[in-house]
Amino acid sequence: MKKIIALIDDQSDKEIVIGSAFELAQLLNVEIIICHLVFAPNNWEQLGRYEREKHPNAKVKINEARLLMDDLLGEIRLKNIRAKKRFLFFDKNEKHYNLDFQKDELVIMEKKFLKRGRNRALRDLIFNLEPAKLILSEPLKINTINDIVLTSNFHEIKSETVQMINELYRFLVFNLDLVYINTKEKQENSDISIKNMKKVIDRYGFSRTRISIFHSDRKVRGAELFANMKGGDLIILECSQPISNQELANLNLPIIIINKCNG
Repeated sequence: MKKIIALIDDQSDKEIVIGSAFELAQLLNVEIIICHLVFAPNNWEQLGRYEREKHPNAKVKINEARLLMDDLLGEIRLKNIRAKKRFLFFDKNEKHYNLDFQKDELVIMEKKFLKRGRNRALRDLIFNLEPAKLILSEPLKINTINDIVLTSNFHEIKSETVQMINELYRFLVFNLDLVYINTKEKQENSDISIKNMKKVIDRYGFSRTRISIFHSDRKVRGAELFANMKGGDLIILECSQPISNQELANLNLPIIIINKCNG
């Protein structure tokens, strides 16, 4: 990954999002972009003064966000981490929306950001994005990661998944659990799953690996149950299906979700 997007709004826990972004940026030597959500027309920066006056609440929120981001940038740069700021102007009534996130970025957000009702329209857009999403319930302590759980269909994992695991291998020593989760919606013969996981290990040279089959009603739920059972510290999940709000609400472990086409 080339950049980390720290996605916040005016209710975000800055320690969770910014603190975790800093830990990862320091480890991987990448830039942080603090991206602050403000509910305003997407083309706000092109609006004239008269049009902006029609959105007084947005003007207040933008000024508050600017002050906050400037303070956060100062703190990050003092620690010799490259950082920038940008606004995410969002209006749920607009169509054909482009969040302008890139494939080689990692978007970090807290779980509560996605649970807030006002952010629901934005949530679906975020989960249709190609960049990986790191969702947190508490600050990520990168040096405490000893076990990572990777779940996929393993027929062919994404290049972004391989790159992320290999980047972590460069800096951390951890065990990697490859687990195929059979759900009510999708089940596979265990021999096929094991064969596919062995191919992934051999092809990409993953070390310190274990392979498992696990049964659960839902994939995300199964990933966390398995991780809790095995002492996992981080989940990497390739996802080809929508994730429900209920699944997110019950999620506690840090999870990186990588969108994957159905296959």
